[in-house]
Amino acid sequence: MNKALTFILVAVGVIILSIVLIFSLKNDGKTTGTNTERVFYYGSTCPHCKLVEEFIKNNNVKAKYDFTEKEVYGSKTNADELIKRGTACGLDKDSIGAVPMFWDNGTCILGDQPIIDLFKKQIGVTSASISSSSSSTSSSSSSTSS
Repeated sequence: MNKALTFILVAVGVIILSIVLIFSLKNDGKTTGTNTERVFYYGSTCPHCKLVEEFIKNNNVKAKYDFTEKEVYGSKTNADELIKRGTACGLDKDSIGAVPMFWDNGTCILGDQPIIDLFKKQIGVTSASISSSSSSTSSSSSSTSS
């Protein structure tokens, strides 16, 4: 009887552990953790990038939406990655390598306002804080890769 009880307890433990593991691997995009498939590419002196960075800071976006930030002006590796991803999205030749750009699992979002709009949608805000009174007019290019 002890062997049967031990077997049942081990089996139940394995099932519970499996369920916990399966649910912990699911990511709805708003949980914390590492998600290398979402990247905000920016340049340290880019004025449009500064608007996005300011929005991220003022609205605590990083705590609500998981993504990586990569500076491209000072890093050849990051710049090469930006070009590779822009090419994969099918951006036109003049837009490849431009910042700010947000890579979202195969989709490229180009320009400050389109990126800010994405963040607003993801964090669930209708009005958000950007302390700068300037409004920029950046183009948006969104495309998916196969």
